[in-house]
Amino acid sequence: MKIQVSAWLGGILILFSDLGTPLIVGPVFEKAFDKMKISREKLAWIIDSTSGTLSH
Repeated sequence: MKIQVSAWLGGILILFSDLGTPLIVGPVFEKAFDKMKISREKLAWIIDSTSGTLSH
């Protein structure tokens, strides 16, 4: 659970661009999620939900 919250906070803190979150948070937390046996789909959802995309 802590690793999921950490990934979420990392995504919130990196809001400088749309690609910043997936390119930085993804690789950083990928191995941690694998080690904790949490699906990569869940990591992808966390990254997507915290990315800085805005609708125009």
